Amino acid sequence: MGLYVDTVSGNVVIPELGITIVHPATNFALSEQFDPEDLRQALSLTSAITGGTLLWKKTSGGTILTAGDYDPDIVDIDNENLGPGFSGDRTVTFKDLDAAVAVSASPGFTWGNSGNTPANTWLLNDTVPSNKTGRTFPLFNGTLTKLFVSNENVGTFDAELYEHDGTTFTLLATISLTAQRSKSQAYTSVSVTTDKELAIKIVNGSAKNPVVGAILKGTLT
Repeated sequence: MGLYVDTVSGNVVIPELGITIVHPATNFALSEQFDPEDLRQALSLTSAITGGTLLWKKTSGGTILTAGDYDPDIVDIDNENLGPGFSGDRTVTFKDLDAAVAVSASPGFTWGNSGNTPANTWLLNDTVPSNKTGRTFPLFNGTLTKLFVSNENVGTFDAELYEHDGTTFTLLATISLTAQRSKSQAYTSVSVTTDKELAIKIVNGSAKNPVVGAILKGTLT
């Protein structure tokens, strides 16, 4: 894997590398002439590619790739492949990991209530009922990973997770306790909407000093 560029409409000067790529140029082999560190530090090269004055490819004569997918570490990605197996193009994979793994299973939200908590009680977001002001979910492509509940006494009740905008409420998931003090439950296909508020309601029973938590994941963009 390398870095090959085509000019679009004129010469492109890369002062950090001490070169001018003279138009028209096709499959100009930057990775064959410069070290990965040189390419990483060439900010004007990055600007030319992301700005569309240079078109970039990973192989000579290969597919022209989108400007937004360019990574200044493109030529250095092979060094990440330290074990056996496929050693080809991993650029998008590592960029996705940076965006997704860093925020997976995060944020973890909790809601609670002090004292006896009858059915149809909304748990608190800090000191505010979560149906009034819930916890805003700030990520994109959100999914619910797990709900977990603790309760002072052994009890039987359900805790429902909703998303809302202060007016419209949508039930996302339910966790049920039957003669239990605590429980956790995993979920695999529950989507959570960016910037909606999350709230918890106790139903079908009562609790004492309950705390409900949600682990969610998503991406930054």
